[in-house]
Amino acid sequence: MKTTQASVDILKRAMKPEGFNIGINIGKAAGAGIPSICISRSCRAGRRYELLTVFDETRVVPQLLEGPMRSCARILRNF
Repeated sequence: MKTTQASVDILKRAMKPEGFNIGINIGKAAGAGIPSICISRSCRAGRRYELLTVFDETRVVPQLLEGPMRSCARILRNF
C-alpha cells in the first residue's frame, strides 16, 4: 500500500487529477495464469474534455505520454 500511495502522490503532482480509481486484482486471473496481486490506478477528471471514442462507449482524453512521463520522472527524482 505504501507503493500505491507513493504513486498516487506522484501522479497528483504531475497530472493534477480530480480523483483516482484504484483497483486490486488477486489470483490466477489477475496474473496471466500465475497467482499474483496487481494494483492499478488511473487518474480521473470530473470536468469535460474533448473526448475521443475508441471503442463502443469507451472514451479517452487524447494525450501523448511524453509530457506526463517527463513530469513524473522529474517528481520521482525529487521524491
